[in-house]
Amino acid sequence: MQSVTSAHYRVLCPPGALSQAAMTQFATQREPLFTSLNGKLNDVASNAEIRVIFDPDFKTSSAASPEQLYEVSGATARTLLRGRVPELDPAADAEALLHIAWGRPSNPLVAHWAARWFG
Repeated sequence: MQSVTSAHYRVLCPPGALSQAAMTQFATQREPLFTSLNGKLNDVASNAEIRVIFDPDFKTSSAASPEQLYEVSGATARTLLRGRVPELDPAADAEALLHIAWGRPSNPLVAHWAARWFG
């Protein structure tokens, strides 16, 4: 896996799937979202890192929503890589930060909808 990091993100993808510049731009552009969400949580995740994995072969097993193109486990979001521009629903960041702040959710479906509301 190739990777890049920013203050709060580690972005990974298979070698050659994305350019380093695209990965860096994604991580950098995501920082204001992290800051905003973390502020809503009274900065409990200030030292946390969200790991984002872009996978061209990703298939969700989530029951949250059939059109959802990502899964979150702890502070790791795995998503489908479509094309050369990485995309990820901001709700994935919210779900990861809620996991960091509150721990593992007992119900993944409730966690998904709480993250959508939170974000």
